[in-house]
Amino acid sequence: MSANQPQEPIAIVGVGAILPDAPSAPDFWKNLIGGRYSISETPEDRWSIARYHDADPKAPDRTYSKIGGWVREYPWEPSPGRCHP
Repeated sequence: MSANQPQEPIAIVGVGAILPDAPSAPDFWKNLIGGRYSISETPEDRWSIARYHDADPKAPDRTYSKIGGWVREYPWEPSPGRCHP
């Protein structure tokens, strides 16, 4: 968009989110206000640290991080998006 083009107003009419430690946008906002830190070590039920972790960031097909923001207690179905765990 160039500076010479007229800008049209927009309206944000809704918001939704499923985030770590926040199953909704209002919960996420509460976490922000409360200073909640939602990063933690990889849960055992997510994936095998022994199989996928390597301290070397250049190791192929591995991650060097053991932490992340995990969405818990949400029924994830990989089929519709063709995402595999």
